[in-house]
Amino acid sequence: MKAERWNLFLLVVFAAALLISCGPKKTEEQPQQTETKPEQITGEKNLDFLKKYDGKYADEVHLFEKQIFADRLGKLIGTENFKMIKDDWTTIMPMEFGNNVFSAEGCKPHDCGANNYIIVYDFSEDAMYAGISNNEKAETFSENGKTSPKVEKWKPM
Repeated sequence: MKAERWNLFLLVVFAAALLISCGPKKTEEQPQQTETKPEQITGEKNLDFLKKYDGKYADEVHLFEKQIFADRLGKLIGTENFKMIKDDWTTIMPMEFGNNVFSAEGCKPHDCGANNYIIVYDFSEDAMYAGISNNEKAETFSENGKTSPKVEKWKPM
């Protein structure tokens, strides 16, 4: 009788081992790789997000981290100027959006008189403009060769 139980026990263990080893095999799923486009990183394909920034501050919305904005501004004013503005920017007033024009002004902390900046985007013209006053020497930039009334008004005398 003990031998029969022992044989039955071995048969059950063997059958369980057989079922486990022959069952469906688990395979690790490989994550699907897709090509990521720059606009997917930021979620923005154009500058329409600027319209929502009326009354907000540049650091509050991480303005210079928005890829499409940073790329376009960098191309307009150059890498060195972009780095200077990004590193020095302290908002002196909230950003504005009105009459289809976005504008933001900032300056270098404790040196606003000599070092201040303006960025303007005119949605009607799809054009970005900028002004940089560095050590009281002002320089203006335009994507379309025209002047922006806001930048001209900002420009130090």
